[in-house]
Amino acid sequence: MRGRTLAAFGFRALRIGSAAVAAGIGYALLCFCRPGMLQRWRSAGNAGNAAVEFALTAPLLAALVIGGADYSIMANNQDVLQAATRAGAEYGRANYSTDAPSWTNTKSYVTGYMSFSPAVTASGSTVYTCVDGTNAGSTLAAATTLCNSHQPTDPRVLQYVSVTATQNFSALFAWSAFGFPSSLTATTVTRFQ
Repeated sequence: MRGRTLAAFGFRALRIGSAAVAAGIGYALLCFCRPGMLQRWRSAGNAGNAAVEFALTAPLLAALVIGGADYSIMANNQDVLQAATRAGAEYGRANYSTDAPSWTNTKSYVTGYMSFSPAVTASGSTVYTCVDGTNAGSTLAAATTLCNSHQPTDPRVLQYVSVTATQNFSALFAWSAFGFPSSLTATTVTRFQ
């Protein structure tokens, strides 16, 4: 039987020394000629496709995941910065008589609120407007004069404390296509009088 199978493939059994080799080849051919063996070989040709597809898409998926992480970190930092300016503006409004016009304690309050992020710079200022919302200048005397001439029926001067905080931001994945800003800024304006 083996001799016929070998002869069909162009092999011939040699005598003495190569009989074992011929028998091994014949046995291997018998194993490969089993039903379904060629079908398994054809389907095995697709076995590496998944690995190739993963190798092609993995960098894109990693970039999207890291970009999403960068965006969430940026949004969180912006929220905390906004909360710090809100707290600073409320502190400045409550302590206007002792802290204006330099707003030193208010700026310290904002940076203290952001103690886990020391790269925050804060600034405070007083904003004067007339009742109709017109900007009235940077001093109370100039604002009073402008509001008296601009609106003689209601010459009140509204005073606000404005607190601005700025923080540097560096993304984990510094790729310009994501368009992340290099710094985050938040401003809160609160009326104190």
